[in-house]
Amino acid sequence: TLSAVKGSPFGADWFPYAVVVDDKTQFAYVANNGAGNISAYHIDANTGALKELSNSPFASDLGPYGLSLSHAAH
Repeated sequence: TLSAVKGSPFGADWFPYAVVVDDKTQFAYVANNGAGNISAYHIDANTGALKELSNSPFASDLGPYGLSLSHAAH
Protein backbone atom coordinates (compact mmCIF):
# COMPACT_ATOMS: atom_id res chain seq x y z
CA THR A 1 0.00 0.00 0.00
CA LEU A 2 1.32 3.42 -0.92
CA SER A 3 0.94 6.31 1.46
CA ALA A 4 2.20 9.87 1.58
CA VAL A 5 5.55 10.47 3.27
CA LYS A 6 5.79 13.37 5.71
CA GLY A 7 7.21 16.39 3.92
CA SER A 8 6.15 15.22 0.47
CA PRO A 9 6.02 16.08 -2.29
CA PHE A 10 9.78 16.56 -2.55
CA GLY A 11 10.90 19.12 -5.09
CA ALA A 12 13.41 18.63 -7.86
CA ASP A 13 14.64 21.14 -10.42
CA TRP A 14 13.02 22.16 -13.70
CA PHE A 15 11.47 19.38 -15.85
CA PRO A 16 12.41 16.25 -13.87
CA TYR A 17 12.53 13.48 -16.48
CA ALA A 18 13.85 10.30 -14.85
CA VAL A 19 14.38 8.87 -11.37
CA VAL A 20 16.65 6.07 -10.20
CA VAL A 21 16.75 4.68 -6.65
CA ASP A 22 19.71 2.82 -5.15
CA ASP A 23 18.32 0.60 -2.41
CA LYS A 24 21.81 -0.53 -1.35
CA THR A 25 23.04 2.96 -0.44
CA GLN A 26 19.60 4.54 0.10
CA PHE A 27 20.05 7.34 -2.40
CA ALA A 28 17.71 8.62 -5.11
CA TYR A 29 18.73 10.61 -8.19
CA VAL A 30 16.57 12.75 -10.47
CA ALA A 31 17.53 13.76 -14.02
CA ASN A 32 16.29 17.35 -14.42
CA ASN A 33 16.19 17.69 -18.20
CA GLY A 34 15.09 21.33 -18.36
CA ALA A 35 17.68 22.51 -15.84
CA GLY A 36 20.52 20.38 -17.21
CA ASN A 37 21.41 18.88 -13.84
CA ILE A 38 20.91 15.89 -11.53
CA SER A 39 19.39 16.19 -8.06
CA ALA A 40 20.56 13.74 -5.38
CA TYR A 41 18.75 12.74 -2.21
CA HIS A 42 19.36 10.50 0.79
CA ILE A 43 16.41 8.26 1.66
CA ASP A 44 15.61 7.96 5.38
CA ALA A 45 15.41 4.22 6.03
CA ASN A 46 12.76 4.62 8.74
CA THR A 47 10.39 7.14 7.17
CA GLY A 48 11.17 7.11 3.45
CA ALA A 49 11.62 10.88 3.53
CA LEU A 50 14.10 12.44 1.12
CA LYS A 51 16.81 14.90 2.12
CA GLU A 52 18.58 16.68 -0.71
CA LEU A 53 22.37 16.43 -0.50
CA SER A 54 24.08 19.70 0.34
CA ASN A 55 26.02 19.85 -2.95
CA SER A 56 23.01 18.88 -5.10
CA PRO A 57 22.06 19.45 -7.88
CA PHE A 58 25.04 18.34 -9.96
CA ALA A 59 25.71 19.94 -13.34
CA SER A 60 25.22 17.93 -16.52
CA ASP A 61 26.64 18.80 -19.95
CA LEU A 62 23.24 18.46 -21.63
CA GLY A 63 19.73 18.02 -20.31
CA PRO A 64 19.76 14.43 -19.00
CA TYR A 65 17.03 12.06 -20.23
CA GLY A 66 17.89 9.02 -18.14
CA LEU A 67 19.99 7.59 -15.36
CA SER A 68 21.54 4.24 -14.50
CA LEU A 69 23.48 2.86 -11.56
CA SER A 70 26.38 0.47 -11.26
CA HIS A 71 27.97 -0.96 -8.14
CA ALA A 72 30.99 -2.20 -10.09
CA ALA A 73 34.37 -1.21 -8.67
CA HIS A 74 36.21 1.41 -10.68
